[in-house]
Amino acid sequence: MEGVGVLKRFVVAIVAAIGVVIPLMAGPAAASGDLNGPFKTSGRWITDAQGRVFITSGINMVYKRSPYLPSVIGFSDDDAQFLADNGFDSVRLGLNWKAAEPQPGVYDDAYLNGLKQTAQMLADHGITTMLDFHQDQFNQKYNGQGFPDWATIDHGFWNWPVIGFGTDYIFNFALKRAFDSFWFNEPGPGGVGLQERFAAMWGHVASIFADTPGLLGYDLMNEPMPGSEIFTCFFNACPKSTAGLSAAQDKAAKAIRTASPEGIVFYEPFSTSNGGFLWVITGPAPDVNNRALSFHSYCLMANATKTQEGCDWSDQLGVDMAAMNARAAGSALILSEWGAMDDIGIINSHIDVAARNMIGQQEWAYCGCDDPTTADLQGQALVNLPSLPPTGTNVRWQKLKGLAVPHPRLVAGTPTKYGIDRGTGVFTLNYNTAKVSGGSFNQGTSVIAVPAINYPDGYVATVTGGVVTSADNALELTVKANPGVSKVTVKVAPR
Repeated sequence: MEGVGVLKRFVVAIVAAIGVVIPLMAGPAAASGDLNGPFKTSGRWITDAQGRVFITSGINMVYKRSPYLPSVIGFSDDDAQFLADNGFDSVRLGLNWKAAEPQPGVYDDAYLNGLKQTAQMLADHGITTMLDFHQDQFNQKYNGQGFPDWATIDHGFWNWPVIGFGTDYIFNFALKRAFDSFWFNEPGPGGVGLQERFAAMWGHVASIFADTPGLLGYDLMNEPMPGSEIFTCFFNACPKSTAGLSAAQDKAAKAIRTASPEGIVFYEPFSTSNGGFLWVITGPAPDVNNRALSFHSYCLMANATKTQEGCDWSDQLGVDMAAMNARAAGSALILSEWGAMDDIGIINSHIDVAARNMIGQQEWAYCGCDDPTTADLQGQALVNLPSLPPTGTNVRWQKLKGLAVPHPRLVAGTPTKYGIDRGTGVFTLNYNTAKVSGGSFNQGTSVIAVPAINYPDGYVATVTGGVVTSADNALELTVKANPGVSKVTVKVAPR
């Protein structure tokens, strides 16, 4: 919506004129050439075109109201620049099936190209895009969103009780029946199975996004739920629903691969696993290359208390279960959603658990964005209003400080340990020069993102087994391994 963009530019000009802008974090945006892809998987790792390990620090940007385009609420270049300047290198960008395919077999390419323009804008700032079919509680009929009306088949079951987002997944009869219809691949309009429609939609989307620079991949479905089997999941792992989820993911993945050989296929378990429980192996068949498990972390106690108290064990359990399932499936993995609250304990804990386990992560969310399906509309935001500049009181600075810590963006070898000491601010990365796909790097260059917000006076980088090749205090600290070395250690300390 051009009107929002004009208003935003006008506000920027006025604020600048009166001299009260709080500057964005110092330092240039990330070099877009480093993250143009194609991205692939090798065992548990995601890799770039050179075979370096890519460990993202990202964020979610999902606009859940019609017309489902972040650009209409002002998400634009200055937001992308703000993210890049603060070390973010991926956005999980929401795709709405209802908007993409408003009628069976009829696609809205104007909508899809609008999303593609946002992905292109992000790539221009060195930020990759994970395209995410984002459903929450299926459809507006159940106070949710995501699935098209024509794919919502509940056979007239009672649309009750209506308690609220999340709880209705468990109790609402019609909502659970609608999920059943999808998992059991019931015929929809024209007698075509709902899963076939779903797969065809993804194939069409992939044909449009295939040439998008910086495309990380496709997240097939956000937080699927079992349907009527949900209560039996505690006893027998929901066999019918699980089989239906795997079948739907496999069909969609193969449709994507038919349309494009590029882009990682991210698949999700049932969201009953979000607190570390009720994990079952799902996903595309092994003959679909470049697969990755996309999992979430939401402690049940944190949902109630909005603090991290008592949740560390649950968060680690979730990571352990995800790693076990990914290993069994031969997939990479990423923590693609967590947070959704203001508590700095939740922020720091998840950044640290992702680092301890060497897993890329994407926090929820960039903005509240009038979200109709959330437990904490305002607490989830990093930036309050994308329609205004990401400066001053429009930014949750404490949250940003917790998120924008150093991370190893691209590792020319195999990471063995990394993380920040929150007491001293010292970040350490250890890696060996063996490629995760086999062989080794010879004098390979690694990239560590070092956002300025936690190093206001700059930083000092010390390297064992290599040399720093970037300028002092650069946002992208680049390290080149010495000839013949097998291990490299990088330390970043505040001045």
